Amino acid sequence: MALPLVTRVARDASLARLRGLLGQDATLMWWDVFTGAQAEVAAISAMIRETRPLPPGWQIESTAHPDEATITAVQDLNAATGIAPPPAYYMRGDTPPV
Repeated sequence: MALPLVTRVARDASLARLRGLLGQDATLMWWDVFTGAQAEVAAISAMIRETRPLPPGWQIESTAHPDEATITAVQDLNAATGIAPPPAYYMRGDTPPV
């Protein structure tokens, strides 16, 4: 029995929406890098956490609904490391969930 794929964004619905906005002939790029069977993703994530300790003071967190302080902290970290910060509206999930 195949396990369901876990993803934060419904690919088919997102691509259909983009085609509605950009036209049916639009070339749309996407990657399946954040999808996988829940058990497989959890096992690989656990293995990475166990075999690659974080530097002192670092932690891993996840939230489906970040607050404004978290959004600002992520944007500041990205900017400090030369990575374009994601827009706050995107991180809040005002568009697709992130």
